[in-house]
Amino acid sequence: TVPVGIRALEQTARHLLGTRQNLRIRRTPRHFARRRGVHALLILLFEPRHTGMSLFIAEKGPGFKVSRKLEKLGYKGKLFFIPHHLSHAAASFYLSPFQKSAILTVDGVGEYQTTGLWYGEGNKITPIKSIDFPHSLGLLYSTFTAFLGFRVNEDEYKVMGLAPYGEPTYAGLIREHLIDLKSDGSFRLNMRYFNYCTGLTMTNDRFADLFGGPPRQPAETPSQRYMDLARSVLAPASRRAQSSSPRGSMLKR
Repeated sequence: TVPVGIRALEQTARHLLGTRQNLRIRRTPRHFARRRGVHALLILLFEPRHTGMSLFIAEKGPGFKVSRKLEKLGYKGKLFFIPHHLSHAAASFYLSPFQKSAILTVDGVGEYQTTGLWYGEGNKITPIKSIDFPHSLGLLYSTFTAFLGFRVNEDEYKVMGLAPYGEPTYAGLIREHLIDLKSDGSFRLNMRYFNYCTGLTMTNDRFADLFGGPPRQPAETPSQRYMDLARSVLAPASRRAQSSSPRGSMLKR
């Protein structure tokens, strides 16, 4: 039993795992913890590459028990790890009226996959093609979200809301410098303009120079330039998603 608090849970998790240097910890969202009264930590282990995951769960109260083994917390069933994009594909296909179908998944990143083409038939989903990190339409969109002064993985909808006030002034620059669309519908990002793969920010100075100035500050009123940037990223992103779709050539074998 340890004191209540997510920081205490994190310290306990680190203690149980030992003094590993390469830990990445993801916490339960605060709103979920407040509503459900449960804390959880997902620990990703890197030594120096990804080697596994550990899940810690604790119930809030005057004190809580922490364990790496779910059965010690009262859970006796099996624990399944389903790949991120396969989960998306399954949620779409198994709830559809189709007995067989082509399936396209496009996301920021799940594990290392960012885009997937699948073939679903009956109760089986077969992978066909994959695009992996760092090349991602979702991360391209999140990059512009950050550059426009919004929160990544939270405020992407605000870029959509800002876009109708702008013109696609920068769409040509995005197509020419940021994305290489292949003849089969796949794509690659030009990582010279992005920093999320190796740093702590989404963009670098080259990105700012390409689009004529610094990123917007969160408290700054959006100028026409930022509105135009929001509008400009929508067309290339949607066009590439359509090119990767089952109607596009990426699915052809």
